Amino acid sequence: MKKTNKTIPTPDECIRILQSVGCSDDIIRHSKTVRNLAVEIARLANADVQLVEVGALLHDIGRSK
Repeated sequence: MKKTNKTIPTPDECIRILQSVGCSDDIIRHSKTVRNLAVEIARLANADVQLVEVGALLHDIGRSK
């Protein structure tokens, strides 16, 4: 069973956060693409995949304004 960290948002919560701050569909699509690549790299590096995934999804949150 995969352990989840309750202090880190889920990917779905990240998408809702991006939407709630006004990120466009293009930025969200870009963030998902970045997430996919970052997760692949994190797995190869044996890094914290959950943390990398959330960071990748939220990396452009400032572009909402």
